[in-house]
Amino acid sequence: MSAGATAIILIHAVVALLFCGIVLSIPRDGSLAVPRWLLMTAAVITALWALATAGIGRDDPATGLVDAARDASWLAVLAVLDGVSAARRGAEGRARLTAYGVTAACFLLSAGTAVAGQLAATPAVTALVESTALTL
Repeated sequence: MSAGATAIILIHAVVALLFCGIVLSIPRDGSLAVPRWLLMTAAVITALWALATAGIGRDDPATGLVDAARDASWLAVLAVLDGVSAARRGAEGRARLTAYGVTAACFLLSAGTAVAGQLAATPAVTALVESTALTL
């Protein structure tokens, strides 16, 4: 294994430990507030992504699935945190939440095409899925 590959594995392992530390440092007072719950979930999924990337590599379909879950969880955190303050902003807040919705829709379509690309074994279907993914 090259020195660069070893460094990447170590960096991802350290990132996983740091995100576990973030989860452990979030105060737990017994309430299950949505932003706190989502932040903890996003941190745990990010730690799992870092471990998957370090352990099995970026090209594995399982890593891609965890990567998609990580992106979706952080998008949810941002949308909820922005939504909490959007209630005080009126029309501007609704426009920003609409932008989050469009981003989430594009993300879901992109993730769906990536999964379809993993499942499709024929070159014609793979080419179609890849062109759709590039368009998104």
